[in-house]
Amino acid sequence: MKDPTIAEKAKQYGIERLPAIVVDGQLAAYCSGSAVNEQTLRAAGVGSAK
Repeated sequence: MKDPTIAEKAKQYGIERLPAIVVDGQLAAYCSGSAVNEQTLRAAGVGSAK
């Protein structure tokens, strides 16, 4: 991340690798160590309208 503003925001969310998904201000569970998983993303609200 070359843009310092984006790098700082990523740091605030705890992003350590890309791609990463933030839902409602929270880093999706898969982003903190485990592999991408549809069930985990759906539980976080990805793919559902609010």
